[in-house]
Amino acid sequence: MNTDNDELVLRLLARDDEKAMTLLYQQYHTLLLEKASHFIQDEDAAQDVVQELWITVWTKRHTLQIRKPVIAYLQRAIYNRSVNYLKSRKLPDNLDYIVLDVPPDIEKDLAEKELKWRFRAIQKQLPYKARLTFLLSRECKMSYKEIAAHLQVSQKAVEKNISIALKMFRKLLKVSIIWFYFWKN
Repeated sequence: MNTDNDELVLRLLARDDEKAMTLLYQQYHTLLLEKASHFIQDEDAAQDVVQELWITVWTKRHTLQIRKPVIAYLQRAIYNRSVNYLKSRKLPDNLDYIVLDVPPDIEKDLAEKELKWRFRAIQKQLPYKARLTFLLSRECKMSYKEIAAHLQVSQKAVEKNISIALKMFRKLLKVSIIWFYFWKN
């Protein structure tokens, strides 16, 4: 859609035109779901986040003031909602482990999955700014300079937050990495 079409669709949407909402949904839903899934790393949660955005667009259709292309607005909204979702997630207090007698190959696969799970669990424990900076750096492949510009902070702040994240990973993963190393070799 171009800017003229955006304006027309938004005017129609403000007049309760369900076809305009359907057009927005068909045009952007897949892209927004991909963005949310990439950022959140949980398909079900990403679908919930995107669905909540569509509900908000429909319920606020009379007061919606979008001064930029609709896609830019929707992508920013998904980004913000994804960040809020990640911020609100908490790990369960009690995690019970079941010990199984399994063949070595399966045990190695389980060890690798366990390490990945621990990595994700530690990510969730990071302070918000450190987690966001780390995700942008490692998963979105952004440079420190790009992250600083994106978050509107100094490059030193980005370096500090990455340092905080890496220290926490080193501290909490130390035992897991040693254990994983011996299982893989």
